[in-house]
Amino acid sequence: MTRIGGCKFHHDFESEERFQEMADLFTLSIIELD
Repeated sequence: MTRIGGCKFHHDFESEERFQEMADLFTLSIIELD
């Protein structure tokens, strides 16, 4: 997992959850391109 904004997200569960959603979408887009 990337550490970008890690400290900030660890203190905000809602933001962390949203970040995980974005990360999943990003991963899916990479898989589709591959």
